[in-house]
Amino acid sequence: MAIWGGDILDIESLIYAREVICLKKFLEDSPSSWKMILEELLSPVGGRFVLHCNFDTTKLKIYLPTYYKECLNAWAVLNAKTPNSAQEVVNEIIWNNKFLCVDKVSVYRNDIIIM
Repeated sequence: MAIWGGDILDIESLIYAREVICLKKFLEDSPSSWKMILEELLSPVGGRFVLHCNFDTTKLKIYLPTYYKECLNAWAVLNAKTPNSAQEVVNEIIWNNKFLCVDKVSVYRNDIIIM
């Protein structure tokens, strides 16, 4: 930790916040070339849709550059949930779900998705 103006500055928290903000901006409708690249990288798991899923990046069947993987890891930690009731289990999105895997990989099937 570093001290800045008498306050303790937690560098890890700042990096974590920056990674989450990156993906919040990705979800916004404003066009940008970096968003098109990330959308293409995420296309095998549904593009932006993956950010609405209860995913674990180690179980996604995609390759991501280190920075984007770190951003998705931060997002996954922030949005992680473990269903605790039958109703919560029923309401889980099955795609890219870290609890529903085939051969230790989460599943996404674009050809049968219903939105």
